[in-house]
Amino acid sequence: MADKPTLQKRLDRMVNLLNRIGPDVADYWGGSILFKTPDLNTGWFLQMSMDGTVESLVEKVDEEAATCIIEADSDVILGVFNAVIDPMAAVNDGRMLVHKSVEPIMMIMPAVIEAVEK
Repeated sequence: MADKPTLQKRLDRMVNLLNRIGPDVADYWGGSILFKTPDLNTGWFLQMSMDGTVESLVEKVDEEAATCIIEADSDVILGVFNAVIDPMAAVNDGRMLVHKSVEPIMMIMPAVIEAVEK
């Protein structure tokens, strides 16, 4: 299990990446993604602006407001973002669940997955 500060730091890195390249991949979208981590008993709610940048990332679980919900243990989410775990394999073997619309995650994931030096 990844700890909350480690996951938060990686999510903050995702926000920085999206703010740089979001207009190229998520312009005019303005939706939201909930990254729900049952092992940490929490989640992070990512709200995108219509210009493709990040409006906010807050630690909260609001399934009703989310356009897309990604549910996985923290180490799986961290592994996917760090290019250690293939996201399709994680979905196929049930380690990562996608609820509601899959389109948002397909839109941003290629832009935010990157190997992180250890």
